[in-house]
Amino acid sequence: MHYYLGKGEKVVLGPKTVELIKNSKDVQYRINRIVSGETTGPAKGEDIGINLEGLHRGFHLGRMTMDYWTLCIGDDCKTVITIDDRGFVDPNYVFSRLSDIYPFNKIPYIQDDGPGPNNELGGYSYDYEPIIWPVYFKNPGYEIDEKGRPKNIEINK
Repeated sequence: MHYYLGKGEKVVLGPKTVELIKNSKDVQYRINRIVSGETTGPAKGEDIGINLEGLHRGFHLGRMTMDYWTLCIGDDCKTVITIDDRGFVDPNYVFSRLSDIYPFNKIPYIQDDGPGPNNELGGYSYDYEPIIWPVYFKNPGYEIDEKGRPKNIEINK
């Protein structure tokens, strides 16, 4: 209903959907790598792809991105996770895929366009408010710089 009546206003996802995102396989995999010391870039990560297409009740989320930053003081670390996406923008996904496969002579080429009016089904594309939360953990062995940021880990090849 928001797609048709919301006039493009941002949406705050409900608590059940937020919990599904936080506990999703992709998000938990990334968080576990940070808190266990397995990531090579513990201080900061940007635009990490998160696939939420198979979530129950989360069909509209699709692919999102995860950003994070980490600070440590002594043995205590905090990573702040942000999950965001480009919103609910192209609901006519099937038609755009068909136009990729079968060129329609009388219909101009249509492709997924992200935000804005193109290939929409009579409604308004909209964005979601980002989901942001902290994760606290004991330093798994990261070296810390003078500002409290974990140093990147060099991989021996």
